[in-house]
Amino acid sequence: MPGVKRVCAPVCRLTAPHFESVFNTAMRPPGVFHQSASRGISLLEVLVAFSILAVSATVLMRVFATGLRGITSAEAYSQAVFHAESLLARMGQETPLQVGVQENALGGGYHGRRIVRPYSWAELPEDASLPFAAFEVIVEVSWEDTGRRRSVALRSLRLKPVKRTGESEEEELE
Repeated sequence: MPGVKRVCAPVCRLTAPHFESVFNTAMRPPGVFHQSASRGISLLEVLVAFSILAVSATVLMRVFATGLRGITSAEAYSQAVFHAESLLARMGQETPLQVGVQENALGGGYHGRRIVRPYSWAELPEDASLPFAAFEVIVEVSWEDTGRRRSVALRSLRLKPVKRTGESEEEELE
């Protein structure tokens, strides 16, 4: 209408992008940033991530190295026990029970030592006559492992028949 003057009260008008920005900021949970603020990662974040990765990798490598050393040591111990049991089983069978010390190389870096000494019975009087002689047999196997000398020792008690005066070989076997 041409002669009517319009009077409008001042109204706060928000444009659509400005309104959306205010609304999203108010409704956003804490710690979530506007899209324009999180365009990528900074160099500092990359350096921190790589340093954490390097420390983790170092720790894992040390754990694996320790485990491998343990496996190697366990294998060496089991091999030494095998040699010691083998030497002990032969004592009195293939190897005579003679008082003394015998040493020999076993191969693979292992060294064997056999000690045979008379065994004294604490419960028996010294003048007791027994049909056998008792010997303490000690077998020790040693080797070098990571620059240190390692060893395994086994002990056993072996009996050997004693020949009485006047007995022949045939009587002894019966």
